[in-house]
Parts: sequence; structure tokens; C-alpha cells
Amino acid sequence: MDNNEIFRKLQNLARQVQAVRMPLDRLVELAWRGEKPDKAAIIHVLRTANAQRELLLDWETNLYRHVTGQFVLVCTALPDNANDAQQLTSRRLLNSREACSFCGLVEGGYAPIELTLATNPVGIPIPGERVHPRCALSWQRLQLIAQTQTPKKASLL
Repeated sequence: MDNNEIFRKLQNLARQVQAVRMPLDRLVELAWRGEKPDKAAIIHVLRTANAQRELLLDWETNLYRHVTGQFVLVCTALPDNANDAQQLTSRRLLNSREACSFCGLVEGGYAPIELTLATNPVGIPIPGERVHPRCALSWQRLQLIAQTQTPKKASLL
């Protein structure tokens, strides 16, 4: 199986779920629903640092090993307009102290280990925002897209 086919399937799964944490063999099963792929060969490819780097840089998909030993799959694709970005940056989860502000993955007891304080591109901390270190750059880009929204003109009525 070609690496591009593997990456395409994982990107499709990431776009459907936004973020998910589970064992790598289960991720492969979800990405290839209804098919019988060579799981061992696919897992061998996905465990390499080069494959994970290519997924991140070329396929807008972040795959990494979590502190629990499971793998995390995150879609890093960003909206192209300010309204959608504004909506994504303003959403809040009930347990926002334990969840990543970008991907929404709840860390629970692993939050102090896995999440860091979000910063703006200059490095100033954003109060109340916590992100995975691997989600931080995408979160900053999303914030910048949201801030580019042109102000609405005041109505004359």
C-alpha cells in the first residue's frame, strides 16, 4: 500500500472526528472501515517519525503518541474565513481547564502533563486557554485568522 493512500485515509478520519485518542490498531480499523488492509504494514509506516512529520506538514493531520501509550489523531486544517475562525476560538467546553482549546480533546488527570498555557504569536500568555504543545501553532494561526475580521460599519438607521 502506498504511503499517500495511508495518509489520505488518516486525513479523512481526522477531518471527520477533529481529535481522537485510541490505540493505533483501532485508528487503522476506523480509517479502513469495511476493508481488510495489512494492519501490520500500515502501523509500521505510521510509527515512523518521517511519516508523522509528513502527515503534519503536507496532510494537515497531527499523529503522535500520548503519555498513556495510545495515539492521538488531530485535524489541523483551519477555516479560510474570519467568521468561522471566530466561532471556533470562542467555543468553550464545560471542562475547559482539562481540554485543549484547539482540538477539544479532554485530558482529565493528564492535563498538567499534556497541556500548556496558550500564547499569542509574540509569546504573551492568553488567560484561560490551554493547548497541547503540538496544537499551539495551529491555535495561534486560528486566533490570527479570527482577528482579521473586518469591523462592521455602523448603521445609519
